[in-house]
Amino acid sequence: TVGEWSAAPECSSRCGQSEKFQSREVLCTSFATNLAVEPVKCLAAEPLSEVLVCNATEPCLPGAANWTVGAWQAAPACSTDCGHQQTYNAREVICADIASGAAVDDSNCDGAKPVSRTLACQATANCSGGGGPAMDWKIGEWGPIPNCSTECGQHQSYKTREVVCAVTSTGAVVDDQHCSVDGEKPSSRELACQATVDCPKVSWRLGPWGVVSKCPTECGYPQTYKVRAVVCAETSSGAVLDDSLCKEAKPDSHAVACQPTAACPDPPFRPPMNWKVGPWGSAAACSTDCGRQATYKAREVVCVTSTGAVVEDQHCSDEKPESSILACAATQACPEFNWTVGEWSAELTCSARCGQDPKFRTREVLCTQVPGNVTVEDQRCSGSKPESSIL
Repeated sequence: TVGEWSAAPECSSRCGQSEKFQSREVLCTSFATNLAVEPVKCLAAEPLSEVLVCNATEPCLPGAANWTVGAWQAAPACSTDCGHQQTYNAREVICADIASGAAVDDSNCDGAKPVSRTLACQATANCSGGGGPAMDWKIGEWGPIPNCSTECGQHQSYKTREVVCAVTSTGAVVDDQHCSVDGEKPSSRELACQATVDCPKVSWRLGPWGVVSKCPTECGYPQTYKVRAVVCAETSSGAVLDDSLCKEAKPDSHAVACQPTAACPDPPFRPPMNWKVGPWGSAAACSTDCGRQATYKAREVVCVTSTGAVVEDQHCSDEKPESSILACAATQACPEFNWTVGEWSAELTCSARCGQDPKFRTREVLCTQVPGNVTVEDQRCSGSKPESSIL
């Protein structure tokens, strides 16, 4: 007996390709009584849930993150033995930076997190005497460590691994609560790297509107404009930066001043137009600090008529002169600091006699600078320091 599909929720992301999940009730029922019976009495199982692909209409912006899903693990054959819990199909679901693929914090992804498991087998009856299959944490290998970025303002990124509660004998995935009695769930992710450089505070710097001359009355003049300088600049120093560093929409640098005049009779009249080039703006003092962005000096370059009225660039036939040039090159990336872990010492033989001290295995754990592999103070490394000894 198959119920109706639940109403599908919104897609898991507002941009790019994502998923939505819907479920339904499926019962094995007797033809004679229409009452529910054990699932194994039905010849074929109907799917309890399904995942639908969404194609959002909005493209993903640079720096955006999206949900990334792994392949579903094949579920083991359902058991009819007593004492088996519900088992699941499982897959890894992480929030990842779209450009680099690095795992980032889940809060950076829009929409509901896609499901990481779906029901594969229903629970069986309790065993007489309360017995049941043994269960334990099943821990996958750590995924690849993402390339740590030294650009300012990057999100923390993580390495991840799959950690599920599974039946020891079959590997079937069950609810985490069945393993929690044996200890805390091992971590499924660890911090791999985080930004080491604060981004400069930047904003759009607006110049004054240029003086608008009297609108022409002669025939053949195109639409003319008033203009102003609009540059992305560091708030504290005023240094001009690349426009891409200012995240808000760039304000208009042109505004209509005069509407076009009527076309001229034959022979057509075309007023002369040329490039008007302003002086270079002053450049801020160049910094030698690591991780600094390239800075520029800028000047105004506009196409004007013989009267000085500003028109669209297309009306000047010569190549447009440069409006910005490099003032200070970007400095070298700031160093990264990572934990470097040595090999465990040889395993020691423990004594069962009373009064013996506990034995430990040890390894070297150092905070090192990359590149160079130079040992530095521990506080420079992010995240918890790995264990250097175990009992």
